[in-house]
Amino acid sequence: MPSPLSSVLKSINRDKNRPLNILFALNHESYQTTLAKTGHNFYMLNHPRFHQWDKTERIMPSNIIPLGNDEITQQLKNDIAFDLVLSQNRIDHHPILVQLTKQLNCPLLQAEHTLPWPDWNDETIEKVGQLPCDHNIFMADFSVGAWFRDEDDPNLTVIRHGMDTSFWNGWVGGDKKIMTSVWNYPQRNQICGFDLYKEVTKGLSTNPWGDSPGFSKNADSTDHLRDFYRRASVFLNTTLWSTTPFGLLEAMSVGCPIVTTATTAMPEFIVDGENGFITNDPVVMRDRLEELIRDPELGKKIGDAGRKTVIEQFGQQRFLDEWNEVLWKTAECPAGRWL
Repeated sequence: MPSPLSSVLKSINRDKNRPLNILFALNHESYQTTLAKTGHNFYMLNHPRFHQWDKTERIMPSNIIPLGNDEITQQLKNDIAFDLVLSQNRIDHHPILVQLTKQLNCPLLQAEHTLPWPDWNDETIEKVGQLPCDHNIFMADFSVGAWFRDEDDPNLTVIRHGMDTSFWNGWVGGDKKIMTSVWNYPQRNQICGFDLYKEVTKGLSTNPWGDSPGFSKNADSTDHLRDFYRRASVFLNTTLWSTTPFGLLEAMSVGCPIVTTATTAMPEFIVDGENGFITNDPVVMRDRLEELIRDPELGKKIGDAGRKTVIEQFGQQRFLDEWNEVLWKTAECPAGRWL
């Protein structure tokens, strides 16, 4: 493990013309692949509580460096002077990474992809939402409120997802099917709305994807998944308690028309009847699905507007610029100031 002194010296002599060295725990391959485009060095820590990279989801970029499968002390048995530590989950990542932050004498950046569990009481939400760090990143305005945080906090930034719209494009439709892309869909019913999915699609042709044992499987590659978005007559999102599903944004970026629940952050960027259909009424939801299957011209209109929304609000360069600003800001924080 590098000495605290090496981190102190690196802070003093930090050169903004070279990439940062970031120790992190993985949350999601798609997100991390985009984040790697900031150009920094991301050293991926392995731990039984951490998600490990699934190469069937995304090819690992060259600047993401796995630290191996040994005990943490062995993984960090190197001379790398880390500029900061990145946690991406308050429950699984933070308790472990906050200790390493102290040992490495580094600042801690907490990015939160998830929402508090629905059955938590307010006291628990507030306690977990206030876990110590140097800076917080949330993925949507809704997420800030859900964690009882203040948007005016100078140590808090909302950064919406960034989509590569030059890759996620090319909708043609016509397969007469309802597409979904969710991992562990049945198992995460409380979060993802699998019961709602079954209700609104009963008797209709569907095309489900995502690693959901017993229900659906992963596409062979990202290109393979994109082909399904391109051919889908409609994409369905039944999220009940998740910030902003990647599958929804991928579909919209491709130009596929979407039908979604009006939950969490979705009303922040979906306008019913303009860039998608948004409702919590199962009857209306099914009607919209059938309407888009019947009417490809309507699908094209809705899909084009959805893609425009992604380009304007979820652009990749904006995402990278905002992340770079926060990464450098956090790296400059005095280590241990919140201890």
